[in-house]
Amino acid sequence: LARMFPEAKFIHLIRDGRGASEAMWRRKFYNRDILRIAAHWRGCVESVWSAAEAFPTRFRDFHYEELVRNPEGTLREMCEFLGLDYSESLLNYRGNVEEHLAQSDLRQKGLHETLTRPVDESESGIWRTRLTRSQIFQFEAAAGGVNRRAGYFPFFSRVWTPAFVLARSILGLRSCWRKLRSMWPPGRRVSAANKSSSSRPWRPS
Repeated sequence: LARMFPEAKFIHLIRDGRGASEAMWRRKFYNRDILRIAAHWRGCVESVWSAAEAFPTRFRDFHYEELVRNPEGTLREMCEFLGLDYSESLLNYRGNVEEHLAQSDLRQKGLHETLTRPVDESESGIWRTRLTRSQIFQFEAAAGGVNRRAGYFPFFSRVWTPAFVLARSILGLRSCWRKLRSMWPPGRRVSAANKSSSSRPWRPS
């Protein structure tokens, strides 16, 4: 996109990965496997940062928590970065959201229904009460480094670093095992394809 639109600027709205993961866990992403959710979040953020390195003056990170805490100030900063005039209408989004949701399917309503409510600052840290200590540990093992780089303090101290290393190793093994299971036995998919093709009647071309 940056190459297709050479004058475009990009805003990366980043949220504490534990909060983002809690939201995905609540919506049953990856069968609520917090390690896979954390790995997904980490991959998304790293992809954006990788693109930003190639076009550093055209990308800027903004924090979701700051937007919730200070909507007007953050929106003014965004507009200044984009070279746009700030408008009070940016704060009056709820009417437009309700109109769009009324025309959307049930899945979209389920994902975005909170947009029809006033901004609630407590939502930004709600992961502290909704995630268990085990889930927080798993997230920080899988994506804690990226979360710290984004400016968020870890829940667990550095004393837990060896345990994080072990957990990351387990995550890698689980990923390999999942891939192996999808490929085993080796001839299963080929046999199924051959059986399917052999059952179809021959037709002249």
